[in-house]
Amino acid sequence: MTDLITMQAAFLPSTIEDLSKFVLIGNDKLQAVRAEISAIEKLGLAQEVHAQKLAEAQDIAEIVTLAKLKMGELLNGLPKVSGGDRRSENFKNDTPVDFDTETVKSKAEVVKEIGLSQKQAERLQQMARNPAAVAAAMDKARSDGDIVSQS
Repeated sequence: MTDLITMQAAFLPSTIEDLSKFVLIGNDKLQAVRAEISAIEKLGLAQEVHAQKLAEAQDIAEIVTLAKLKMGELLNGLPKVSGGDRRSENFKNDTPVDFDTETVKSKAEVVKEIGLSQKQAERLQQMARNPAAVAAAMDKARSDGDIVSQS
């Protein structure tokens, strides 16, 4: 199943705006699947049904985690202040640009536009600086029969 997650991660959205939408929808889907798991447990339904829903939740949580990791990477690549020529060698092609003024948007501007708090953005950036720890957390959660979380 991890191969499927890795393959899906290659097809994640490439812009921070699209990634934020992907994460929002993924989190809502994960919450719905968690509610299904809770209902299955309360009703004492077949263990096979529970296992299927748990695997679905793990897959969703892992792909959302990878999307957050990618968001953190993109945030880490943004300048702290506005300005600069959009053709600069220092910026990647996917760096947000205000085409009216041809300046690169600052990290604070992008964070505000996508609806994150500064604390949330810092957490995503921390994840991006520690991809091995994120991968280890995903592996541990799956092997423990748990669902990975950002914390």
